[in-house]
Amino acid sequence: MSERPLISFILLAYRQEQFVADAVAAALAQTYEPLEIILTDDCSPDGTFRIMSEMAEAYRGPHKIILNRSPENLGICGHINRAVGLSRGDLIILAAADDISLPERTLALYQHWQGQGGRADSVFSDAFLIDEEGCRTGRLFEKTAASFAGSVEEAVQRGGVGVPGCTHMFTRRSFDNFGPIDPVVIAEDMVLPFRSLLGGGVTFVDLPLVNYRVHCSNESIAATKIPSRARRERSAKNATAVLQTWLNDLKTASATGMISKERARTLSDRIAMERYWSIVEARCYATSLRSALAEFLRDAMKHLGRIIDRYRRSKKW
Repeated sequence: MSERPLISFILLAYRQEQFVADAVAAALAQTYEPLEIILTDDCSPDGTFRIMSEMAEAYRGPHKIILNRSPENLGICGHINRAVGLSRGDLIILAAADDISLPERTLALYQHWQGQGGRADSVFSDAFLIDEEGCRTGRLFEKTAASFAGSVEEAVQRGGVGVPGCTHMFTRRSFDNFGPIDPVVIAEDMVLPFRSLLGGGVTFVDLPLVNYRVHCSNESIAATKIPSRARRERSAKNATAVLQTWLNDLKTASATGMISKERARTLSDRIAMERYWSIVEARCYATSLRSALAEFLRDAMKHLGRIIDRYRRSKKW
């Protein structure tokens, strides 16, 4: 039997004093070895880091523990970048401090990945839904089967890959190939699985391996408390940052031979136009409609000029 790879289990926390003890206990209870567990707090103003520190100090099990606290709040993707930089594993699992991973989560994800030849760059699973008190209320994919994009083209058409970050594992190579995520991006699961499609692909484990907590402080639910105009501006800015990241990743994939230059150009043209619409939407909420449309039209004309020049150079004009 070949030696198992080191896996990094990263528990990300911010202002989750109420739930973090259960999340840390679940991380420490993982059955896979060798495993390093990174307990990292993004400068919480409450007792989150204290609880993590106390539990790490008391731990006497087989896993290596790395404890980290950001000196300042980095935001979701900035925090992930920092945590991945601290890790050494060939495979990386992200866990939120308000969720509870089942003990077999890491092992099941690894076995599925290994069983498919270790080719995929992303593996995700089903999850149980739990309420604020920890009672199960259903399944993440209870009503519909898990549906995710099988290609970059499909992801662009759908506006995402369809991989929930709460159950995600990805390879280090897929992160290192493209580098840190833009900290402006709010949802890392719009970026990391897209990168995986550019590489070894995405695969699904049809088992619930996480208790995903649905409560009033979830990012998706908390966002609904923001005033409507500000919420839409925030969403549009995030979409713009995600699409720009996709463009950058396509450029990297093309330059390194992961995909053909022609395929990258075709995808980039479509993504660029989607990005322009996100920009104008964000500007509409932040400024007057007239100035937002003027900026959009200027950008659109520049983009159209680049397309015309490309056709002329390829003698297809």
